Amino acid sequence: MLKELVNNEMNLPDLIRAFTEAAMELFPDYYGIKNATAALIGIPNNLDWDGMWDFLADYFRSNHGKEINEYSAKSIKVFSSIRHERFEDGVLTSESEVDRVINITFDNENNILVSIAPSLSPKKAAFKSGSEYKKSYVGFDPDYLFTVSFDDFNEIDSFMLEMPNRKLKIVYYD
Repeated sequence: MLKELVNNEMNLPDLIRAFTEAAMELFPDYYGIKNATAALIGIPNNLDWDGMWDFLADYFRSNHGKEINEYSAKSIKVFSSIRHERFEDGVLTSESEVDRVINITFDNENNILVSIAPSLSPKKAAFKSGSEYKKSYVGFDPDYLFTVSFDDFNEIDSFMLEMPNRKLKIVYYD
């Protein structure tokens, strides 16, 4: 989506070149030929990333309290996890007591946007199945599955991230 917007306005290579030339001129002590070369390669790759718009929307919402989407989310739930368990091939391989902040944006009854700070960039997912206390979602990138468990007060009780292709499951607890 982001790349389409940029391409509609201007030729992308010319835009990137103008950006890098301006940066080298404005900040010669901090932005040199290595940075410009990295930008020439990195900017198109970032714009090609399907999750870039969601990443930016999550960034502005989380860090600045601003919505950059034309719609506002129906519901945002923040789950602060203090520990998690990691399972590989169905076997518990580690338990960690580290803080993780899991942001879940429910944009309608069928879709969510999940990010886990600091380890997972925003991922979209669609509703797969559920009950009153547990809802499962399959990622738009099918490598990801998410399960959200709720308590009696509709607050998040636990959150599970699964990556079936890697036979990995991480369960986050409060």
